[in-house]
Amino acid sequence: MSDTIKKPSVWIIVLIGIIPQISEAIYSPALPEIAASLRTTIPLTEYTLAIYLFGFACGVFLWGTRSDAIGRRPAVLMGYSLFAVACIGCYFSKSIEALLAWRFVQGLGGAVGSVMGQTIARDSFRGKERGVVFSTVGMVITIGPALGPVIGGVVVQNFHWSLVFIILFLSSLTILFTVFIKLPETHPDFGNRHNRIRWPVVAAKMLKDPHVMTCGFAVGCIIGITFCLYSEGPFYFIDILRISPSQYGSIFLTTCTVAVLGGYISRAMNKKGHTPVDLIQFSILLLMISSFLMTMCTYTGLISVENPRQSIILSVGFLFFINFAFGMSIPNLLSLSLTKYGHTAGTSGALFGFLYYIITSAITYGMGLFHNGTLTAMPLYFTIIASLSFGVFLFNKKNLEHDHS
Repeated sequence: MSDTIKKPSVWIIVLIGIIPQISEAIYSPALPEIAASLRTTIPLTEYTLAIYLFGFACGVFLWGTRSDAIGRRPAVLMGYSLFAVACIGCYFSKSIEALLAWRFVQGLGGAVGSVMGQTIARDSFRGKERGVVFSTVGMVITIGPALGPVIGGVVVQNFHWSLVFIILFLSSLTILFTVFIKLPETHPDFGNRHNRIRWPVVAAKMLKDPHVMTCGFAVGCIIGITFCLYSEGPFYFIDILRISPSQYGSIFLTTCTVAVLGGYISRAMNKKGHTPVDLIQFSILLLMISSFLMTMCTYTGLISVENPRQSIILSVGFLFFINFAFGMSIPNLLSLSLTKYGHTAGTSGALFGFLYYIITSAITYGMGLFHNGTLTAMPLYFTIIASLSFGVFLFNKKNLEHDHS
């Protein structure tokens, strides 16, 4: 990394990355109301999250590859400008088709926050410092999805659901102003035409790399489970267990703080010398076991419509463990994933993000297909996805350990 490149403040990286995280989940409490307001089906309403993630995947590829040519700072400004326009489009949507279209555009623009946050961190930090920064940023950004349902729950309960998009629009303007004033260019070879990266060459190398593919699949599955929680959760808690939208938001704030704890413990264990591979294995195993036990509780009647209070308490308890696993695994997977691709940080980061967000989008879409109006569908689907992720991880564990050593 060139000594002339100024390291950005960690809080700017957090700010760039947190708004898309809030956007992904902010209107989760409104999904039942949106289905009624736009006179559409529950699966189609859930697909507004899946199509956002598909747009996000395309945007990760677009902004990551373009940032190697135009620079990190211009990419952030362009992406968030598109995001702001899409927020207005979502606000004025009067049909599910229009909302789906604008949510795709919103994901396309908002993806710049995710890929550029990671890329700027990779540009600016090295070695153990990078691991600590990723853990810190991951720990704080985890608050984003937690804040989303809280804000959305209050808005939905007191105002019209579309107001959430005005909140996102104003947030995007704040980021545009801050980035324009404060963010330095961090691309180590920006302006050097001889260092332009050909993404097909990088993609071919990554597709043959079991290290990258294993991490990408694991990240996609774990984030996919989180977004299934945002898409199916409102129907699980609000429609079936009959809690209010604001109570739903409070549940997510409480459970997602445990993800912050997972990130904090991960950071502490990284400092003490525990390998990312061992931490990832433990967290995916915890995710799988928690999902399985939650499923068994729905089959045995411990979680049921007849016992809503008990069902809410048990469900929240299992979500604690699921979110803890998320907070511990994601920073380690992201930090470990592209250790051999430092000279193509923007392009490789874009391709890696495209990979795991396509998986996330597909898993979220699958949750809509799996929806059957019962309490069993969500935890059973989580168990299936977590088990697949754990199996793939174990199969390639030796490659990960070898590459990390």
